[in-house]
Amino acid sequence: MKKALGYARVSGRTQATDGTGLDEQVAQVTEWATLNGYEIVEWFKDSITGELPWDKRPGVRALVERLAVNGVEAILVHQLDRIARGKAGIFEGFFGAAEAAGVPVVSVVDGVLTEVEGDDCFKSADAELVRNIKQAIVRAEKRKLVGRMYLGRMRAKAAGKHVDGKYAYGTDPNKPEEVTTLARMRQLHSAGLTVYRICKVLDSEGLKPRKAASWSANVVSSILSKGPSQI
Repeated sequence: MKKALGYARVSGRTQATDGTGLDEQVAQVTEWATLNGYEIVEWFKDSITGELPWDKRPGVRALVERLAVNGVEAILVHQLDRIARGKAGIFEGFFGAAEAAGVPVVSVVDGVLTEVEGDDCFKSADAELVRNIKQAIVRAEKRKLVGRMYLGRMRAKAAGKHVDGKYAYGTDPNKPEEVTTLARMRQLHSAGLTVYRICKVLDSEGLKPRKAASWSANVVSSILSKGPSQI
């Protein structure tokens, strides 16, 4: 049997088990490999965005380093968008490394993705055109996904839902200690204390900021300037 390396990728931790997650990709590629005379000698996996170049992703970087050892005859993936989902250069960087090693990249969904000397599977003069079309389709799907996510956030925001990632200080329902601190901060401000004095009082009462060891006038002023309706 021909020796191969397997690669699987999902965009984040939740996708690792949902949909065509890592386990499902491994299962489908393994089944295809068995039917087509390949033995997958090692798997490489990433739970990271496909918009990063291959050398910024630990799994695929380790795979390319393994190519230097040689002894394999193919890289197997589920489909093209597992390799990348961004600019054409991201695809080509990985394909270039594989071609330099003389190892074809094969997708069980899309077919052979690289041109390697002596590989009769990819001799068509239209091969590069076909690959470019497939990459363009992947990038278009990514743009649509980003657009749908943006539109969803805007609709949620219009409905009064929190959509901007981190909560402002004192507004996260999962951090009641910050809510208490913000209330105390406003109380002291209403009493006429300066921001410098407020810092001293909060520190003395053990009411801490989110990250720093003690309060600063700039942070207190920034929080108070937002007002109850803006936080």
